[in-house]
Amino acid sequence: MKPQEAKYMAIVNWVMEQIQNGVFRTGDKLPSENELSREFELSRQTVRHAIDVLEQKNMLTRIRGSGTYLGVGIREERKERYQNIAVISTYVDSYIFPPVLKGIEKALSKAGYTMQVAFTGNRIEKEGEILYKLLGKGFIDGLIVEPAKSALPNPNLDSYLRLAKQKLPILFFNSSYPKLPFPCVSLHDELVAQKAVEYLIRAGASSLSGIYKGYETGRLSH
Repeated sequence: MKPQEAKYMAIVNWVMEQIQNGVFRTGDKLPSENELSREFELSRQTVRHAIDVLEQKNMLTRIRGSGTYLGVGIREERKERYQNIAVISTYVDSYIFPPVLKGIEKALSKAGYTMQVAFTGNRIEKEGEILYKLLGKGFIDGLIVEPAKSALPNPNLDSYLRLAKQKLPILFFNSSYPKLPFPCVSLHDELVAQKAVEYLIRAGASSLSGIYKGYETGRLSH
């Protein structure tokens, strides 16, 4: 065995031992070339050669700009870089929105995040403008959305899918777009109405009427 081979094999053998002993597991990140170079007192060229050998043995995966990971076909998880979450809401100062936004801000602040808020006025075209800006330079780590006119066909669905391809977590609240596979936090309106009616019936009501806020106009209806 050549001297150069003996040097790089020290790293190769060390990595294999760590795997066999359960210290390294699939998906774990290998120490950087600089760290390995200092630890083994070897040149970066020798360290790089050892990593090449391990990669050829299908034991490592290199991810450009991220590092080297144990295992084959490892994909880089999206890194949180901005500690900033975007929130898109239809309205700000009416109905449920003030306490909802206050709750979101409180939870994010407690976790060390900032919040940037945009309002659509329940207009699909405004929602599209906001999403377009986020696709450009959003500088965010996640997106929380109250959809605009969620019951109608929406031309912005592709923008949401493009954001998802960037590994951006997306969460809807209050309602969601049926064609998008993202989680949604909302009240079960139908069940709430059912429980309310059942309660009134048990209380002896013989006729019922309802007063509610019109979603589009903001006027009271009954």
